[in-house]
Amino acid sequence: MKTIAIDIDNVLAASAEGLVAISNQLFGSHMTINDFGEDWSKMWGVDHKEAERRGEVLRENKYQKDYLPVDGAAQVINELGKRYKLVLVTSRPKKVEELTRNWLKQYFSYPFDIIVFADFWDDPKNSKDGHLQHKGDLFTQVGADIVIDDQLKHCEAAAKAGVQAILFGDYAWNQTNELPDGIIRYKDWPEILEELVR
Repeated sequence: MKTIAIDIDNVLAASAEGLVAISNQLFGSHMTINDFGEDWSKMWGVDHKEAERRGEVLRENKYQKDYLPVDGAAQVINELGKRYKLVLVTSRPKKVEELTRNWLKQYFSYPFDIIVFADFWDDPKNSKDGHLQHKGDLFTQVGADIVIDDQLKHCEAAAKAGVQAILFGDYAWNQTNELPDGIIRYKDWPEILEELVR
C-alpha cells in the first residue's frame, strides 16, 4: 500500500482564510487571502519582534481551533484512506499538537495515527527563518510515495527526493510560471480524488 503525506494548513484546514479574518479583527489590518504567506513579518508588514508578539496573541487565543475544513477534504480523505496509508506532515509547531488532533477529530473520521510536526518555529533561535525551511527529510522519514502540499518549496523538496508531489490549490502564494518535473497541481480535492482513485 502506498503512503501519501498530506499537509494540514490550506490543504485540510482553510487556514489562510481563518488567519486573515482573525488578523483583521485583532490587529486592525485589511488583509485578504492573497496577502497570506508563511513569512508573517512580510505578511503583516511589521518587524520580527512584532510578528512574534502577534503570533503569541494568536496562539494564546487558540485561533486554529476555529478553522473550517477545506471543501471536500473530509470526504476525499475517507476515500483515499481505503486505498492508501495516509500520514500528516505539517509545519505546525509541536506545541499545538493537542489542538490539532482535536480539530482533526472534529472534522475527519479517518484516524490519522501518524502526524509529524516540523520544528521550523519551535526553536526561538531559528524562528525568524522558519519560513525558509522545507519538509524534504520528513517526507523521506515517513516513507511517502506521494505528497500533497500547498507550498511549492515542500513539493520541490519531495520531487528532488523522487517522491511524486501534488501542489494543492490555486493560491496566490503557490503560483509559478512552470512547475518543475515531478510536481502536478490540483486545485481541489475532487480533482485529487479523480486522479488517485481510479
